[in-house]
Amino acid sequence: MFSQVLDSCDSQDTIVHVHGWSKALSSSPIREAIKRGFRTVLTLHDYFVACPNGGFFIYPQNQICHVRCMSLECLRTNCDPRSYTQKLWRAGRQAVQNRFGLVPSGIKHFIAVSRFSYEVLHSYLPDEASVHIVGNPITVPKKDPTKVHQNTAFVSVGELTKHKGPQLLAEASRRLNAETVFVGDGEYRSLVSSINPDASITGWSSHEKVLDYLARSRALVFPSLWYETQGLVPHEAAALGVPAIVSDSCAAKDMVEDGVTGLLFKGGDVDDLGDKIVTLQDPKVAREMGLAAYNRYWAKPATMKLHLEQLETVYTQVLQA
Repeated sequence: MFSQVLDSCDSQDTIVHVHGWSKALSSSPIREAIKRGFRTVLTLHDYFVACPNGGFFIYPQNQICHVRCMSLECLRTNCDPRSYTQKLWRAGRQAVQNRFGLVPSGIKHFIAVSRFSYEVLHSYLPDEASVHIVGNPITVPKKDPTKVHQNTAFVSVGELTKHKGPQLLAEASRRLNAETVFVGDGEYRSLVSSINPDASITGWSSHEKVLDYLARSRALVFPSLWYETQGLVPHEAAALGVPAIVSDSCAAKDMVEDGVTGLLFKGGDVDDLGDKIVTLQDPKVAREMGLAAYNRYWAKPATMKLHLEQLETVYTQVLQA
């Protein structure tokens, strides 16, 4: 079917831009584009180009995986969130994708959504590959910066699953008796409530409501245990003038200048997270970092307009290559 689509296109002025495809398609359409000589660009929204489970994460052990993908040690490691049988199936799919689907070996142009995710993946990409950094856009209207020094709540936004680390914030905030709001839902909801019964859990909310929760916070807490590829909530917080406390082992660290626009804590370390919460409980510190985050973001906002301009620049370079 994709071949029929390509029949109506000229390979000299057509770019096939592939986004998150691994959970919906095989690599066959990509192979078809490559074999027919179409310039193909792959955006690295996840880690499936290298890692069978797409996350460089050992889910049963709740820790980042540093094993070389598709090595014997990788094949022996039970890293899948479902079962080892599922891991072996995914490894088989990965082998087919790599050898017959020509992913990533047949692709010359890639877009990484963060410098962090590029560093994780670069050794798995072809030596001659061109890699462009184009972050994902957010939609936050510009308003006056939030008066975070008048707020008290520490807010986390996202799915309540173990690799997102909500249990860390629940424990740290319980110890400190810090007001905490979890905006989201998931399988760890009951665990979060059991760790910190005083924490508020909103369930899933509209984007507008999420921004409202952020605007009423002292700081955003982003405690993710896995790499992520970008993580947009710290950008949204900065656009509102809200500082962020971010795990130093995930891609969202790229969005925080430690000690200036927010704070980094040691990934997975409840004690260090608690120390950072204490730091931002100081109204003066929170206000200064919030304003710095606001000014830094709006100096080069991650708008759709900027995103499209960057994509067009990439497309021009790809067509001229």
